[in-house]
Amino acid sequence: MDITELKRKLEQIKKAGWVVSRGKGNTRVGYTLKLLLGIRENNLKTPDFGDIELKSQRKDASNRITMFIHSIELFGGYAKRSLWNINDLVKTFREKIPAVVVVMADTCINSEEKEEFYFNEAYFLKNQTLITL
Repeated sequence: MDITELKRKLEQIKKAGWVVSRGKGNTRVGYTLKLLLGIRENNLKTPDFGDIELKSQRKDASNRITMFIHSIELFGGYAKRSLWNINDLVKTFREKIPAVVVVMADTCINSEEKEEFYFNEAYFLKNQTLITL
């Protein structure tokens, strides 16, 4: 899937309006969006499709978006604390996030006490350029 196809699919999702959330916990917003886009959930070190990493968040969320997780090596039950090696950081960004689309969702609780999302805002970032989709 390229950015043109992703934009088309996001426009269809927006036109569809409110959708009942899927999955469990705080990650429901991303899980629901990926289901609507036909993307399998994974924990791979590569982008979600093509060279684009997909991120989503509730508009009213106060937490930050996690771009990637850096694993911590454990020795004898204690975490080894060290700073990121800049080369590792750059390599991780290039491999995982050469381009990113962030999709924002309004939320509400429906009459059945289920959370619903309205995915109605999206941004595309590539090569230090931010574009509203």
